[in-house]
Amino acid sequence: MWAPCEEEPAAECGKLTVPIDWSAPDGPTVDIAVARRKATDPAARIGSLVINPGGPGGSGVESVYGAPWSYTEELQKRFDIVGFDPRGVGHSNPVICSASVYNQMPHTVMKSQADFDAWNVFTKKLHVDCRERTGPLYDHVDSKDVARDLDALRAALGEEKLTYYGISYGTLIGQMYAELFPTASARSASTATWTTASASRASCPPRRSPSRTPSTSSSAGATRTRTASCTARTCAGSGRACWTRRAAASSSPRAPARR
Repeated sequence: MWAPCEEEPAAECGKLTVPIDWSAPDGPTVDIAVARRKATDPAARIGSLVINPGGPGGSGVESVYGAPWSYTEELQKRFDIVGFDPRGVGHSNPVICSASVYNQMPHTVMKSQADFDAWNVFTKKLHVDCRERTGPLYDHVDSKDVARDLDALRAALGEEKLTYYGISYGTLIGQMYAELFPTASARSASTATWTTASASRASCPPRRSPSRTPSTSSSAGATRTRTASCTARTCAGSGRACWTRRAAASSSPRAPARR
């Protein structure tokens, strides 16, 4: 059931009820917040365009509020712009953690095994706290469950196939959806600055002088030199620390690398 959004009456808001655990569809449920702006030219309407602004943690509902300033007039003529807050985000039963626990986070750069051990202790403590405050949903806020919610939204909108636009982390949602529901994907567009890869490590890679690991790749006749530094991030729900390599690229006027 659609109704004018309280925060932006020009848009319509509603809720989609889905299982907390998709492997137990008859179990407890969670309401997913949804918003839409109808196509401005009903005669030219193609269908619904579902959007996600990324994050993780970005609100698709709020993105719909700002859609008139973010999408072309032509796109708004032909599509209902639809956004949703993924489970655990915004208006969709957000994950809640104690600030007093979160603020105990160790320094993000690990230099020793002791630093790594401190992160393990912290993430386990944060995991317990967040789960106690959030409830069972905390165990089901992964991208696969979000992709299944997205397919439920597609069906609720009456669309045979999904038309989707994802930004940043939203690209992962789109990729996961295409893997799980390949025959239900009609059109998909993704925008991301770069992809970060993460892996669980027992300790930080050995420090070098300088403490960066260079690599090269060719682009437009110039070699792009990439340097990566190792920082820590929290893996929500896993109770462990993991590493992510954040790469910064710069161009240098050298000969193209061989392929």
